[in-house]
Amino acid sequence: MNMSARQGRSIAARQCRGLTADNAEQRQNVAALSVVVSARLAAMAQGRGTNSVRDFGIDRSHGRHRERLLAARQAATTKVRETTLVSLLATLAVACGVFAALFAESAAKCSPDRRSESDLREANRFLRIRSSRICR
Repeated sequence: MNMSARQGRSIAARQCRGLTADNAEQRQNVAALSVVVSARLAAMAQGRGTNSVRDFGIDRSHGRHRERLLAARQAATTKVRETTLVSLLATLAVACGVFAALFAESAAKCSPDRRSESDLREANRFLRIRSSRICR
């Protein structure tokens, strides 16, 4: 392996360790992967090995690990969706309550106007009847 490839691998390994510094499980995965990559590169340098999954040392445990991570992400996404839905419904209920209160207040303010308008029409009708009797 030439010098620039080794340097690139070393830089990439340092970056992976830096990115996974806060997660112990990921650090273990990076360490295990680093060993596998080193072995694979050594085998390639000697001209042996094939490109099979077995040559890379990847087994079913990685698949199970990915499935667990996917299940955890799906559960977290479901929880976020449920929380968002509950929040939306609560906001909608509060908005309906506010609009109902405003409508009730507006209707209450209009009721006296309707009564006075009705009273005025009744008085007008009474005056017309009276004036028609007087004019006869």
